[in-house]
Amino acid sequence: MSFTWNDLNETLFDRVACFDIWNPSGMGGPGAIWMYTEDGMVFQIGQEGFEADWYEIDRIFPFRDTRRYRQYNSSHIYIRPDLHDALASAMEAYRAHYWHYPVCSQIIWQVLSVPEDTVRRIVYDKTAAVLEREAEERRERDEARKRIKLTADDMEWRDFWYIPSSEDDHYAPNGCYTALYKRNDRGGIEGTMWFILFQVQEAGTLYFDEERRLWACEIEAYNIFWNRWRELHAPLSYPPPAGGEAPTDLLTPGRFFCSCRTLGDAKKRVAVRNGAIGWGDYTKENRIVPTRDDWN
Repeated sequence: MSFTWNDLNETLFDRVACFDIWNPSGMGGPGAIWMYTEDGMVFQIGQEGFEADWYEIDRIFPFRDTRRYRQYNSSHIYIRPDLHDALASAMEAYRAHYWHYPVCSQIIWQVLSVPEDTVRRIVYDKTAAVLEREAEERRERDEARKRIKLTADDMEWRDFWYIPSSEDDHYAPNGCYTALYKRNDRGGIEGTMWFILFQVQEAGTLYFDEERRLWACEIEAYNIFWNRWRELHAPLSYPPPAGGEAPTDLLTPGRFFCSCRTLGDAKKRVAVRNGAIGWGDYTKENRIVPTRDDWN
């Protein structure tokens, strides 16, 4: 449901109990107006697409008419004089509990005695068109991102042992790792390693796993570590080389990230964090598999 320019008249304004006016942020954020009515309706208008000059909205909307509305605490909220004290009381009660003031939408329905689950939101037609277009653009970006996002299954996971001979002696691995590579700004290769270290129970008993044919202990946690190298001249493996962003030793191969209860969950957490800016941001598009020639 939406409303239009022709609806901005006294018939509508006579129903408005409260105006919430947000000016443009100055950093790209557009302005907005919310008009709240006592019968549980909120009319929303955004600056983008609005036909009139946003800096002259007080010529269209009567919120500055002191006979009809009173400004709350020098803020962007204008409310009917008979409701002002109730709004002020609710605002102060909220601030006393949460240590900050709420936005108008968090408190206005309490003041107007309107159950929030009955509220109806009406958006200006031009604003609705902008919101729909922006939502579609976000969906397209999200879909494009999903297509190139690396999952845990896209990563090659390799087991490692603190003592290499343990593999030959048929002991279960102490963890696993994956190495990811991409080109840096200089045309060289940078790399990231994610490690999952298996934390065994302190009083755990060594037993022989018949299915895997390995000696093992019960694992109580899967601890994730991360490290990055800005310039590489050789493939990454365990134990990791010096020169990473975090110092390394046998039991701490990088910066600690988090712990998980299962190996599957740990690998999923790695995949999610890998897609974040500042944590590598490796994708199916920028990830490379270096050849022998790349290391020469």
